[in-house]
Order: sequence, then structure tokens, then C-alpha cells
Amino acid sequence: LFPQTSFGANFGVRPAYPREDNPRTDSIFVQTIPPGETKEEGVKVINSTQEIKNLLLYSRDSVKSSGGGFACIQLLEKNKDVGDWVKFDLSNLEEDLLDIKFGQEANTIEIKIPAGAEVIIPFTINVPKDASVGEHNGCVLVQEIKEKPEEVGVSLSLRSGLRVAVTVPGEVIRKIEFSDFKIDKKNGSVYLRPSVKNTGNVSMDTDVSVKVKYFFGLTHKDFGGEFPILRGEVYDFNFELKKPFWGGLYSATATFSYDENSKASIGVESGEKFKKLKSETKWFFSAPTIFGLIIEIAFLLILLMVFAIWRLNKKKKRWIKKWVNYTVEKGDTLEKLSKQNRVHWEVFVEVNKIKPPYTLSEGQEIKIPPRKK
Repeated sequence: LFPQTSFGANFGVRPAYPREDNPRTDSIFVQTIPPGETKEEGVKVINSTQEIKNLLLYSRDSVKSSGGGFACIQLLEKNKDVGDWVKFDLSNLEEDLLDIKFGQEANTIEIKIPAGAEVIIPFTINVPKDASVGEHNGCVLVQEIKEKPEEVGVSLSLRSGLRVAVTVPGEVIRKIEFSDFKIDKKNGSVYLRPSVKNTGNVSMDTDVSVKVKYFFGLTHKDFGGEFPILRGEVYDFNFELKKPFWGGLYSATATFSYDENSKASIGVESGEKFKKLKSETKWFFSAPTIFGLIIEIAFLLILLMVFAIWRLNKKKKRWIKKWVNYTVEKGDTLEKLSKQNRVHWEVFVEVNKIKPPYTLSEGQEIKIPPRKK
């Protein structure tokens, strides 16, 4: 919902007056307003299509999404917070519009925007005198006004929106606590699910890192990114680890880094060292893919063969060291001695370094296995 310019169906909105000192104001509205005071703002509505767009612009409260992220209430739901603080101002528009008027619902306006046009709609944020200290969130949204279908059915309408973050000054508390860290398996994938709770009174941009390592310590995968953890909410992360090719025993650790200094705010760091919150290490086993299993079995067989050959050679060397001296007698041949000692004639040749044509001479000193009692 909230990239730098929020678009849906080739129309969208973005902040009209971003601040140079805060890059986050390119994509969201960020204001600090004391109770009982008002700040002026503006939203740029963009029509990038080649036709006139009939749009509905409105403000609504924010709501926690299913995973704890940022979302907005629906058009027909009633505002109780920031959505009610936003008031659109049509008295001093900078652009000539085809048609603009207040809508039927509270905090809504209907506007027709020419093809390829951009217009700025001013609005004010009016903070009540009894507003609580800390951060309050809402949304400014736009969606296309569609004619009601003649036939019975479902009509879908896309909407785009921007977050409105208003901080009421006072004692700012910036704190995050671990809630849980679960590891689930489904359809061959492993799902890493750490969760944290914002126990402070403002939202925090938090660096999240979930490292998955092999049992011997090397990193297999690193999930994460920067996520806003909203005030008073539990944020449930869900990172999917596809079935590892090789499989095996793995460990996973989640780390959350955030600026706990009260001087920090959305898009502004205090300059102090970040607070790091680290989970306990979770261990899990994952079966390999079929192709990986075939390769592992083949590799294991090769290792077993190499080990067997190495062990036989070692045993052979120990056995050869026990051989005793023997003086070749008349009529002795390699074939005869090999049969008597139950040793292949090539072993006699190798041990005694006999060269072709592999003949023995009477009186020649060679080594043979010791006679068994």
C-alpha cells in the first residue's frame, strides 16, 4: 500500500510537501503536533491514464493487519483517531479541476482529474486537546468511483493510500520485547516465525535479521529487512525457507535492532548505538530434496568405498610387515609359492619387487607370509 508513490489502477497519491531533512516524508506524512494545535499538509493526486478519472479521496484510521503490520480501515467504517483529525480544504486549490465536491461520507471528497494530470489537495491535521502522548496513525486514500452495475454481482475497487503518522509530544517511550519464535514445517518448507511487541508509545523502524546456519556454523540463509513496528502492537514475521537442497540440521536466530533513544523518530536517527534484541537459537532438521538425497547417497557410497580401500591397504601393510625371509629352493616358482601360502602371485611380485619375466633363482632371498601353526 505504501511505496514512494502509492498507485492502484494507474492513479495514486503521494505527499505534496516532503521535507529535505527527513527522507521518509517522500512516502508518508510525518508530523509532530501538540494537543489542540493544527498543521497544514497537502496530498498530490496523480492520474497517469489517458482518460478522465472520477476519484474519491478520503482519510481513515489505521488498523493492525493480520501479521501486525500497517493497514487502513474501510471506507464505511467510522473514524476515531487520525482519520477524524484530517480535514480536506477545498477553499484554496492551486489547480483548476473539472469537478470537485465533498462526498456523502465523512472526511471524503469527490474529484474528477483530467488525463495525465497531477493536482494538490490541501488538508489540515487538527489534534484534539485530549490527545494522548505518543504516536497516532491514520491514512489518506484514493479510489475510483465506479457506476453501480446493472446486473447483480461483485464489483471490485482498488484503492491506494499513504500513512499519516502524528506524534503528540511528551514522554516518548521506545521499547520492543520478544513475544515468541516458532518454527513450523509445511509442504516441505520451513517457516520461521519470530514475533515482537512494541511496548512503547511510538512506532519504530526496526532492522530484522533471521539467520539460518548449518550445524557447523556457516550461514545458509539470511532473511530480514527494515519494518515499522507499530505502537502497542505485536508484529508476527513469517519467513519461508524453501526445502534446502542438501537438508540436514540447521539453527535459526532472530535479531531485532532499533534506536531506543527518545530523540529518534520516523526517518530520523538519534546517532546513538542501536539496541539489539536477540532470540534464543532454535534447532530444526530438514530433509533434502530428492535430487540432493540421490547425490548424498552416491557421495556416501564413494566415501565408504574409499574408506574400505584405505582400510584394506592399511591392513595389507601391517600384514606384509610380518612376512619372514625365505631362501628360494630348487623347483620353486611364483605359482607354486603363491599356492602354498595362499597369496596371489602379484602380491609376491609387489612385495619382493620382482621384475618381468617374474622368475625365481635358487638361493634367492625373498619374503613370504609366516607359516601358520
